[in-house]
Amino acid sequence: MKELLELSKAERTQYFIEAIARSEKIKNPIVIEKDFWVCWTLDQIFKSESAPYVIFKGGTSLSKCYEMIDRFSEDIDLTLAKEYIGITEDIDPANATGRNQRDKRSAQFNMLYEDKIYNVIHPLLLKGFKQELSDNFNESEWSLAPEKDGRGNLYLKFIYPSALERVTEGYIQSNVKLEFGARGDINPFEEKIITPYVKNILTDVFDSTMATAVNSLIVKRTYWEKATLLHAEHYRDPNKKIKPRLFRHYYDIVMLDQNGLTKDAVEDVGLLADVVKNKSIYFEDKKAKYDEAVIGSLRLSPNEAFIEQLRQDHKDMAVMFFGDAPDFDEIMQKTKAIEGKINNARQS
Repeated sequence: MKELLELSKAERTQYFIEAIARSEKIKNPIVIEKDFWVCWTLDQIFKSESAPYVIFKGGTSLSKCYEMIDRFSEDIDLTLAKEYIGITEDIDPANATGRNQRDKRSAQFNMLYEDKIYNVIHPLLLKGFKQELSDNFNESEWSLAPEKDGRGNLYLKFIYPSALERVTEGYIQSNVKLEFGARGDINPFEEKIITPYVKNILTDVFDSTMATAVNSLIVKRTYWEKATLLHAEHYRDPNKKIKPRLFRHYYDIVMLDQNGLTKDAVEDVGLLADVVKNKSIYFEDKKAKYDEAVIGSLRLSPNEAFIEQLRQDHKDMAVMFFGDAPDFDEIMQKTKAIEGKINNARQS
C-alpha cells in the first residue's frame, strides 16, 4: 500500500486515470481511487490491536473478498465481537427474561458500543492513520472523525487525501464510511486476501505488497443476512419510504444465486435459523415477521406498494454498477424465482 502513498499527487492521478483506461469494467477514476483507500483502511484495521475482535461483512466483502458482485460498495461494514465491547452473559439482551429487562439491556448495549467507538476504536485508528500518512500528507488533507447519520447510527468518516477532484455529493463521494456494529454475529468467518483495483489492473506497476488479509464473514451467512433483510422489507410499513440504495440487496441476492449460493444456503437451514434468531433479538421488529423467515414462507420479492420507489432507487444508484446497470425488471423476476427456489427446497 505504501508505494502508492509515496507517489506525488500528479503521479497518483496518472495511475488512477491509466487504470480506468485499461479496465474493461470500471470507467470512473473516483471508484479506482476510493477502492484503494477502502483497501488501505481495511489494512489499517486488521493490523491494529482491535483486529482479533473485528469481522468484515456486507456488500464490500462480497465484492472484495469473493468477487461475486459487479458494483462498487463504498462503505466498510464491520462487526465487533460482543465481548470486546463489554457484553457479558448477565447483561446480554439475548438472555433477558422479559421486555423491560431486554429494553434496559439494549440501552446498556448501545452505551457500551458507543463508548468503545468513541474512546477506543477511534483513537486507536486515528493514531495508526497518522503514523502511516504523516510522511506524505498534511493533516489538513485528511480526517477521521465519528459522526451520526439521520437515524442516530454512529460511524467513523474517513476523508482521505484525494489526488482527484473531491466529490462531496451523490452516491460515490471522496470519503469512506466505517460502519461498525456489535449486534450481528461474527461467526462463521474466514481469512481472505484483498487487493485494490489499481493493483489488479496495473499489474506491471504495483507489487504484491498491496495485498492485505482480513477476517470476513463467510458468504453463506451473508446470503441469509441479505435474504432475511429482503424478507423484512417485504413486510415494511407501506406508509414508510424505502431506504436509499435498497435495490442493491436484490441485485446482490441475484448475483449470489448465480454463483451457486442458493443451493449451498438451503443445505444449511440451521444457519438461516441462527440469523433469524439474532435479528429477532437484536433488531426486533414485529412488522418484519421474522417468525415466517423460514423455508416455505420466506419472502424476497418486494411488496408491490414499493415497486415505483424501488425502480427510482435503481435509477439513482446506476452509477455504482460497473458497466451498464442491471435491468430492473429482470432483477425483480430473478428475485421472485430465487424465492420460489428457496421455499420449494424442502420438497426436493
